[in-house]
Amino acid sequence: MASQAQPYFYGIDGFPDHSWGCCYRSGQMLLGALGLPVPPLRTLMAHAGTWKAYRQGRRGRPLWIEPPDVARSVRRLEPGLTVREWLYRPPSTGEAEVGRRLLRCTPAHYGPKRTFGQRRALEPLLRAQLRQAPVVVDNGISAYLLVALGDGNKKRKDDVVRLLDPHVTAAKDARRTMPARWFWSQPLWMVLSGALR
Repeated sequence: MASQAQPYFYGIDGFPDHSWGCCYRSGQMLLGALGLPVPPLRTLMAHAGTWKAYRQGRRGRPLWIEPPDVARSVRRLEPGLTVREWLYRPPSTGEAEVGRRLLRCTPAHYGPKRTFGQRRALEPLLRAQLRQAPVVVDNGISAYLLVALGDGNKKRKDDVVRLLDPHVTAAKDARRTMPARWFWSQPLWMVLSGALR
């Protein structure tokens, strides 16, 4: 199912969300990949509590959201969907860096049972989830839809991750392959998964 995800990206529907809409678009891609109706950006903004700020002319950071905001919206729109949120925070990531990257929630939101400090703890969960559907990943600056860990070539010294990138303006540019070392070297990842009950 992950490979069937279709890109949603900046301005795809004529809505000017450049520089702040990546997490909303990633949420749209997740719903589409699950075969569910994809709500317009305005609907997601209303559920996330940012539509009023947009109507007041605010742009950029005041409109940014994080995966917990997408989760709240999705739970309201699709009550038949099981949504889980995880935080990957390696030991090398200090409190100051976490504070700079988590704008709307804190590590306490996730709690110890959903917070992972080691790749070896989170990677099996991601792989299991990706067999069902892609996941939203957000490093506190940019959000993506993660569709695969690895490309199936076990001879590669440096494995890869495959993403749908909403920070583009054309579908042909949305599919990206990045080295796995890039993914696992990020200071943190907020992760959102969804599965039909």
